Amino acid sequence: MSHRTLINSFFQQVLFTGFSYGGLSELPESEYVSCSIGSTIAGEIGVFGHKPSVLMDMLAGKRVEVGTKLGAYMRTFSGDCSPSDLETALQLVYQLFTTNVTPGEEEVKIVMQMAEEAIHAQERDPYTAFANRVKEINYGNSYFFRPIKIRDLQKVDPIKACDYFNSCFKDPSTFTVVIVGNIDPTIAIPLILQYLGGIPKPPEPVLHFNRDKLKGLPFTFPTSIIRQVVRSPMVEAQCSVQLCFPVELKNGTMVEEINYVGFLSKFLETKMMQVLRFKHGQIYSAGVSVFLGGNKHSRTGDVDLALDEILHLQEEGPADQDVSTILELEQRAHENGLQIQDEARLKVRTSLTSSTLQSALQRMLPYPCNRQYTVVILMPQTSRFKLLGSFFQSTQTINFRDPKILAGIAGLTIVALCLWRNSRRTLKG
Repeated sequence: MSHRTLINSFFQQVLFTGFSYGGLSELPESEYVSCSIGSTIAGEIGVFGHKPSVLMDMLAGKRVEVGTKLGAYMRTFSGDCSPSDLETALQLVYQLFTTNVTPGEEEVKIVMQMAEEAIHAQERDPYTAFANRVKEINYGNSYFFRPIKIRDLQKVDPIKACDYFNSCFKDPSTFTVVIVGNIDPTIAIPLILQYLGGIPKPPEPVLHFNRDKLKGLPFTFPTSIIRQVVRSPMVEAQCSVQLCFPVELKNGTMVEEINYVGFLSKFLETKMMQVLRFKHGQIYSAGVSVFLGGNKHSRTGDVDLALDEILHLQEEGPADQDVSTILELEQRAHENGLQIQDEARLKVRTSLTSSTLQSALQRMLPYPCNRQYTVVILMPQTSRFKLLGSFFQSTQTINFRDPKILAGIAGLTIVALCLWRNSRRTLKG
């Protein structure tokens, strides 16, 4: 297990994270549901050698927290603690790698009940049908993004689920750990060597993967334009819009390109607010996120206005003032997030101009942007009585800008897809 320690005496806490390549994308479809729920079952049993309730009592009075995450391409553990509780935090990491969770009937029953209740709650949420349709269109109904149903829970193998979780945090030699904060090296280094360096290494490598040879997620973004409306029954009328683009990383190193995507996200979000809210008065807020998420809500959303603005930026480029604004916003977010100053980020910041930002817009998004995208709109389901009334008013047509139709909450989210997969494909090319 390799580690990197950064010392900053201004922090009154210690942050740490460890990651290893290889995640859920490596699983066959037949094992995906069981293994993806493994962390939930393991969490109920106790991944640190004790049941959660017992561990909570043991940590009373200490400021320490450690969690795990199983992602598509990586397994990670992360946490934070006060400088005085660093040893306790490292002990928890040691316990994570040396504990074998074994499913018990009671824990499995609790997890299955929680999962069923969550599924039923989602089915009652009008946003669920909308979100599921967005995933189905953008990911081609891939099993990795398909919503879990009650019938899927009946096929879960608890033993396989726990075995997979155990293997995810078994081999310390595949993990890289970064620790940053208010650290005294004379105290921290011996503790790191004792607890992280003392994790026993298995006789054979476990889940040892090369980053550039990871299995890509099984999906393909649509090659044509797709526009659909999803109607759901609602107590209060709401509307939400997701406008999605694929992102292709064609040159440069992967880390630099990912930083460019981050700057593009902040830039487009700022421009969407300026144009759709302050210029046209169409929305209250807009959000731009990477890899599906971050949906914001407002009163109305106009997809064509958004596409026109992005196309204008691709062809004419942003103003110098736009670049200055984005750099300031990014620096502020970076400082608030207590992130590490990495070389790739600094390189992108120093090279960011109106021309390089315009080049990134053309390089990463479809160009022109209106040739490949998907739009899914969530709208209230019209009652049968209203439909009957509209039948007799056949001379009227639906106007997507009519505030009576789009009353309530609406949203616009521009989403960048396929980030990791395309970046790795570019590196191979």
